[in-house]
Amino acid sequence: MMLNYPSVMHLSQRRISLFAALVVSIAVASSFPSVQAASKTQVTTKKFKSWNLECILKGEKQQKCHLAQKLIDTKGRKILHFKISKNNGGAYLEVGAPLGLYIPAGIAIKVDEQKATQMQLVDCKAQGCRAVLPLHGDAVKAFKKGSKLAVLFVDSKSGKTLMVNGSLNGFTAAANSFGIK
Repeated sequence: MMLNYPSVMHLSQRRISLFAALVVSIAVASSFPSVQAASKTQVTTKKFKSWNLECILKGEKQQKCHLAQKLIDTKGRKILHFKISKNNGGAYLEVGAPLGLYIPAGIAIKVDEQKATQMQLVDCKAQGCRAVLPLHGDAVKAFKKGSKLAVLFVDSKSGKTLMVNGSLNGFTAAANSFGIK
């Protein structure tokens, strides 16, 4: 009985054909840089003391920018964040606070020792709770003149009002750079 094995020459030709197909596939894929670049996200950040102007460009789309400040504890964990965005010609402040706040009390902010302003609580998800507030002329002026931006909320377990302080250091330059007057 005689077994029919492929010849060594036949196996070598097969390997060369597979290798050639791989090389051609790589060459074709790399000849489309616009497709590869379109899936990349670019983030640029310009620092203004305590505030950052962050711009995100996704592929060929127009970039979206916002002002941001993140408050971090001594262990490097984010406590809360401020984010100022523009929409339809106006600006608005978003505050991201931790879970565990008493939802009916919501979130309030105050500049220095001024009266607190209640914010509209938008949602609470696994990442925390978000509240928003439109920023008009008087609020922007107060932010630019102030030195401290405090966030107030009630802890749902203890019932105590907690205050977390952020900084307005660099806000004027950041807001002017972002086009908020």
